[in-house]
Amino acid sequence: MIIGNEAFARCINITTLTLGNSVTSIGDAAFYGCYLLLPFPIPNSVTSIGDEAFAHCSSFYAITIPSSVTNIGGAAFYYSGSSVTNYATVPQKIEDDTFTDYGTLHVLPGCKAAYEVAEYWKNFTIVEDATTGIDAVESPAMISDDKIFSISGQRLDKAVKGLNIINGKKVLVK
Repeated sequence: MIIGNEAFARCINITTLTLGNSVTSIGDAAFYGCYLLLPFPIPNSVTSIGDEAFAHCSSFYAITIPSSVTNIGGAAFYYSGSSVTNYATVPQKIEDDTFTDYGTLHVLPGCKAAYEVAEYWKNFTIVEDATTGIDAVESPAMISDDKIFSISGQRLDKAVKGLNIINGKKVLVK
């Protein structure tokens, strides 16, 4: 599903929004001028954010970009937030007007060096403090058989490859 160009542009009364995981692209100026729009999670299904998609959304002060986003258009966050969390391990190519202000950029541990040399991302104050929410990564041999659940909460007999909840902790099994 694509949120089309100018779909909600200048809808000045929108304050909250939830996008479903079926959204893959946010079109040009989709939320342009929605200045009361509060920050909301961009789903992990989104791969592209169009030109001026969130431009002039002055209440959109904290921006979180999922790792799935590979393309961010020009002026996408113009006059929007100055605190950005980017989960991409490889910095996306952006233009000098993608953001108005270069505030704080939160990245995953081990990614700071890549952002420090990336054009325009390097203008931010870069901090390696973004977290995935996964508490541990363990090999299958280290996992006990009690209290194992799928990420959706279904009881499992044994851990499966991927994300599991084991004894109350999120565990990624390789």
